[in-house]
Amino acid sequence: MFRYNFLPMLGVSIMFWTALNICVQIGVRFLPKWILNPYRPVFKERLFEHRLYKFLGVSRWKDKLPELGATVGFSKRQLRRPDSPKYLSRFIRETCIAELGHFATAVVGFSYILFVWIWSAALGFFVFVSILDFFVQMLFVIIQRYNRPRLRRLESMVAVRCEGTAESAESAEDEQSAVAVRT
Repeated sequence: MFRYNFLPMLGVSIMFWTALNICVQIGVRFLPKWILNPYRPVFKERLFEHRLYKFLGVSRWKDKLPELGATVGFSKRQLRRPDSPKYLSRFIRETCIAELGHFATAVVGFSYILFVWIWSAALGFFVFVSILDFFVQMLFVIIQRYNRPRLRRLESMVAVRCEGTAESAESAEDEQSAVAVRT
């Protein structure tokens, strides 16, 4: 029925996808910071996205997918310090890294079809796996794009709160200085 041996093809497939994911995710981390700037237009939410994510029910399934950010030093599984502007800024940047990495993996994953030259009888298998990978990677891109606007709003609220706290701390220090000068 098949003109190829499934086990060697499976082994090569596993090695290819593992190497591709590792190389792309590491490579994205070496990109210049200006490319990963979360305020660049490419990372901003489009008008249609909110409705699309609601239609897709992203809030119901996003936490069920694996999150491997901890393997590179920053887990995005949950907000650990939602009151820290520096932490939120890094979290938002990490969503950009993850989005770009998953998108690049989805696109570069079509190079998997080049293995057709090795197992020419398995064209359908390679095309199917490449398309499947594209859709799986897009799920992770959607999660990053879904979360980033919410994180930006939280970052703005925390920044305002911190500015207010800093101003009130400065006022308190000024008052203490004035009292110390008077006495």
